Amino acid sequence: MRAILFLLLLSATLFSQGRLDTRITEEFQKVMELAAPPAGDGKLDEEAARERAESFKASLAAFLENWKRQADRLTTGKFVYARALALAGRQKEAIPVLESFLHQFPDSEDAEEATLMYGAALLDTRRPEKAVSVFREFLARRKKSDRRHVARYYLGLARYEMGEIEAGIQAIGEVASSGIEDRLVADANVKYVELLRDAGRVAAALAHLEKLLEKSPEAPYLLTLREQLEMIGKPAPEFRDVGAWAIGPEQTVAASRGHVLVLVFFVPWAEPSLAELEALAGLKRELGGRDVRFVGMTKFYTPFEKKPREVQLAEMRKLLAKQGVDFPVGMAESFANLRAYGVRGVPHTVVIGKDGRIAYVKYGGSRKNAQAIRNLKRAIERALR
Repeated sequence: MRAILFLLLLSATLFSQGRLDTRITEEFQKVMELAAPPAGDGKLDEEAARERAESFKASLAAFLENWKRQADRLTTGKFVYARALALAGRQKEAIPVLESFLHQFPDSEDAEEATLMYGAALLDTRRPEKAVSVFREFLARRKKSDRRHVARYYLGLARYEMGEIEAGIQAIGEVASSGIEDRLVADANVKYVELLRDAGRVAAALAHLEKLLEKSPEAPYLLTLREQLEMIGKPAPEFRDVGAWAIGPEQTVAASRGHVLVLVFFVPWAEPSLAELEALAGLKRELGGRDVRFVGMTKFYTPFEKKPREVQLAEMRKLLAKQGVDFPVGMAESFANLRAYGVRGVPHTVVIGKDGRIAYVKYGGSRKNAQAIRNLKRAIERALR
């Protein structure tokens, strides 16, 4: 009797779990429909696209909040929950869910995708050594998988992040030249150019980029990459129209000849710019004693009749002190310096070699991209040599 009762209870539990797994799958599919292209011609104006993206983001957040309380009761549905977490950028939370799923269902039809997602989440949470182990095991065990190029791609990224620069570049290059037609291989081709650039192999980066531009001559990011790469090796323009130096004595590019100069363009109101200043101040301390100079460059963004020069300077000094900046910072009275250095967005960081030529150009901030600062540091080391 007890055995029969136990089997009935077990059957009821499994049925309940099965319903939960089905339900989360169906609800997730409805959320994902918001990310799919619209019916018809598939075109949205900018406002409609923004509204659709916000709707998807809100729906995904609501989905995760709803399932958070039931996640422990899921079985195969854990994979769906982990996908949603990863899609929301919550990889740290997705990792234990994926580990549990792969432990329970190693032979599931979703195990392959879950393994790739698990490795990518480890990489995103800065655990490249563990990610390398996951992707190597994937390649060893899944000889016939049609997703092997995905594993090789992420394996290359992980090895690069570990400091195995040439091995990482080679792996990404192999994926880029695989001839497989999918989005990841297209991304690998662009990433290959970026990694060559970050390793200081500018000629090779430009050569591969030109091949990509033959196929997509109007691609905005590829054109921006070419502009960036073509700046490298050119004489660094001299500073112009600098109205005052908020910190330190007046600086010139000419006076820095014989030294490595790190120049950052920023605006005082944007968080990425402030984070970059903080990161560079830390890098300056780390490189203390090396032959490297740091200079910040911004401008007076408020007309003097609305806010006097001295008031803006005082506000800038207060802001820089808060960010821990102790290197010279100039405030220009025009956009001449930004135009001369091809600045399209800030922060924009340039490494100028001892010969006065541009050695490296870094776009964007580093708050959520530790690899970007490591690449910058490597560029400074190359310039010092």
